[in-house]
Amino acid sequence: YIPDRIPQIVAGISFEEVDETASRLPLRLPDELYELYKWRNGSSGYKFVFERYEFMSLDHAVREYENEILQLRYD
Repeated sequence: YIPDRIPQIVAGISFEEVDETASRLPLRLPDELYELYKWRNGSSGYKFVFERYEFMSLDHAVREYENEILQLRYD
């Protein structure tokens, strides 16, 4: 319980924004992730809002995935 981190959780995005960002992935996101990102879209500032777990914005998470795939293909 760390109430000073609550303001760092970013407002959610629309279903359409989740769908548009997720369309860059080679898979379909489960409904629970749509609900999560409609509720909140990651955190700003403090990286670990939930103890040791980073809550990335959906766009950031997709970019990280794309970078990992590129690195795997390079290696």
